Amino acid sequence: MSRSALRSFLMAAPKAEVHIHLEGAVSRGFLEERAALHRLPWVGHAADELRRRLGAGSLEDFFQAFRWVLEGHFRTPGDYVAGLRDVATSLRQANIRYAELSVSAGALLFFDRPLREILDALTETADVLQVGGGPEVRLVADGVRQHGPAPLERVLRAVLESSRAGEPRWVALGLAGVEASRPAAQFA
Repeated sequence: MSRSALRSFLMAAPKAEVHIHLEGAVSRGFLEERAALHRLPWVGHAADELRRRLGAGSLEDFFQAFRWVLEGHFRTPGDYVAGLRDVATSLRQANIRYAELSVSAGALLFFDRPLREILDALTETADVLQVGGGPEVRLVADGVRQHGPAPLERVLRAVLESSRAGEPRWVALGLAGVEASRPAAQFA
């Protein structure tokens, strides 16, 4: 089988994506759209700015670039809805029929974003996408390890309040961030 035939076969095959970060999977178009909406200084070259911020590719560069994406481009429930729709388009193009998307819920607290409103907006949007023939999206609420267990508990409470009875859209809690900052046992 040729390389192009194999690529075509793999693109057409139904797939599942079980570890993808919503905020890290958005397209260049999303970054540009949000930069314009929020009047950020890098309008017109957001993708180039992200590449520059990733620098030499160290873990610290990655965390700083991820923070840049979160702080500048994900401010409102509408930003999260637009981000989910953007990622769902990419998933659909790759024939991914089931996806588990991590959302940096702990960072929402850090940046003083409306946590519950954003969780509710993501839940509703995932429902609409699935009914509309999009991929089945389940959501994972990530806490930030270096922020400690108290914020993760707030995230858990918000997720439980956001989830509806029956078939929950939020399926897990994640623990992201710098692993060396706190032992996992603190979050038991």
